[in-house]
Amino acid sequence: TLAEGLMLAALADGRDALYCRLEDFARECASSPEDSIGAAIDAHAQAVGHRLERSSRDQLVESWRGNGGRPLVILDGLDELATAQEYSHARQAAAGLAAEGHPVLITSRIAGYSSPWNSADRHFAVAPLGEESRSEFAEAWFTATEDEVARHRYLVATEKGGLDDVLGNPLTLGFVCMVAQYEEIPVS
Repeated sequence: TLAEGLMLAALADGRDALYCRLEDFARECASSPEDSIGAAIDAHAQAVGHRLERSSRDQLVESWRGNGGRPLVILDGLDELATAQEYSHARQAAAGLAAEGHPVLITSRIAGYSSPWNSADRHFAVAPLGEESRSEFAEAWFTATEDEVARHRYLVATEKGGLDDVLGNPLTLGFVCMVAQYEEIPVS
């Protein structure tokens, strides 16, 4: 995902960064409301499929505090929080991280997004893919899969129009390319 890519880019630049699924972060915050960075570390460990001992986590926190380090904390999936309680825990903890000086990035799908955290410094939106980017994506997909039948199905469906909103999102564009490998693409 974009959020995971941002974490990897920060790490490649020599910055500490944590990627957390927001629902995991909210759950961790509920059990340790006074320890936002610890909750972020635990949620990051879950996201990467690692179990971290409490002593190792505490040692990492102390190391950052000792050298003035403030890792970038990426909280992914605001739109996936299911309850008001999860939302409240995540919001309070994210505010706590920011107050401690940690840069915090929160992601959400655009559907239903209404700038829920007005105290945020900035709000960004990822623009839909343009026609050229969509064509490059599809070409790379069909070149990699070497599936000429799927390429033909994709071209026929996109010539008819009506799919622009779907094709502007890289995730759904990938789904359309995948469907083309198995059947004609519905255009309605």
